[in-house]
Amino acid sequence: MDSLELNKSKYIVSNIKEILHKKLILDKPLTKDEVKKLKLVNPPVYEKEKYLIQKRWFYSINIGEWEDVEIIIQGNNENPDMEIIEMAEKTFDELHLHISCALKYLQK
Repeated sequence: MDSLELNKSKYIVSNIKEILHKKLILDKPLTKDEVKKLKLVNPPVYEKEKYLIQKRWFYSINIGEWEDVEIIIQGNNENPDMEIIEMAEKTFDELHLHISCALKYLQK
């Protein structure tokens, strides 16, 4: 087996659409106290930016040998964007191809 040849079954995530529907969590902005505690170099200015930034929904999953792969979906306060979940499903259907292409590119 070539070192870049992937075991396709290792990167299959079945029912990703259903998983995302059930397990996505709405990201919340840091409070002012949390920002002070973290001592961020460029703290966010939510009062000025809150209408410009879409809400983010996220979920962490293990894929192959990678742990805690974060999946981020844009949306609003109520729901994640369904079109982006559809795109995520299509991407996951061909995940082994995307990873294989990326590894071949990195090898060059």
